[in-house]
Amino acid sequence: MLLDLRPELARRLGIPPAGILRDEPLSRHTSMGVGGPADYYIAPQEAATICALPAVCRELGLPLTVLGYGTNLVIADSGLRGVVLQIDRNSAAVRLLEPDDPLRSLLRERERAGLLRLAPGGSYVLASSGTALGQLAHFAQRHSLSGLEAAHGIPGSVGGALFMNAGAYGFQMADVVVMSRALDTATGEVRVRFGEEHCFGYRHSCYAESGDIILDVVMCLPSGAPDEILARMRDFSERRRESQPLDLPSAGSVFKRPTGHFAGKLIADAGLQGTRVGDAEISTKHAGFIVNRGRASAEDVRALVMEVQRTVDRLFGVWLTPEIRFLGWAEENGGIPGDR
Repeated sequence: MLLDLRPELARRLGIPPAGILRDEPLSRHTSMGVGGPADYYIAPQEAATICALPAVCRELGLPLTVLGYGTNLVIADSGLRGVVLQIDRNSAAVRLLEPDDPLRSLLRERERAGLLRLAPGGSYVLASSGTALGQLAHFAQRHSLSGLEAAHGIPGSVGGALFMNAGAYGFQMADVVVMSRALDTATGEVRVRFGEEHCFGYRHSCYAESGDIILDVVMCLPSGAPDEILARMRDFSERRRESQPLDLPSAGSVFKRPTGHFAGKLIADAGLQGTRVGDAEISTKHAGFIVNRGRASAEDVRALVMEVQRTVDRLFGVWLTPEIRFLGWAEENGGIPGDR
């Protein structure tokens, strides 16, 4: 029996031991509903706890894995060792930056130095990493701010969306993000990035490689009419309901869009809709989604993803790269689906 480190973790973090769960099934914390246990699971309310955790984990020799809302990933059935930090609604916060806010001054300094281009007349919204995109979009609408209508229906957190430059219907986070703050887990320092320093690409940002923990994000949004903004939000929501399998657990769109093609069309043209491995199924409503029909395992999902990759490559000569992340697989156990 491994030593229970919850009391020591709690002491060093300054939080109640009840705030740390042991052997917590991660299937409870992912939108796909799969994933084995975390040795230790923490979803803190305070940014101070988030910032203290990497150093504490190093001192105790515990690996650290950071999750957002768990909406764009599949965790192995064996689970994750060490500590899983989930930055979710517990730490959600969003507010407007007032004209005298120090962050506004910082942004203006970068603009004057020619290192950042700001939209004239835009308003600035600061959202913590754990804020839901839907919550953020509604906040913007109530304050007559546009630009986030398409983000309303994207499941997940602000931090997760920045991490992968999430987008839909022509929108991407790169369109609105002007600044972010993140914890350098190696040094414990808070790093500030502006504009192009995020190295945005298709479903990519610098955070995919940096290992930093995103703390909060500043967005610049133009003014708009609240009724019109709300109407666009509802329109995007209706489009999703009509075209996506929102009634079943999934990890969202499985594959990145290959150059010159659409992943969902290639999968449908390959006749793969409805194909199942265990309870993991390629959606009959939208071929770009894999859904959990009830008791799917993470291995079911992984095997089905790899079957799609092999079939589409054989029929059309196109290799599909997953948009979703796979955590917890070792190479000796078959590895994870990825680039060829």
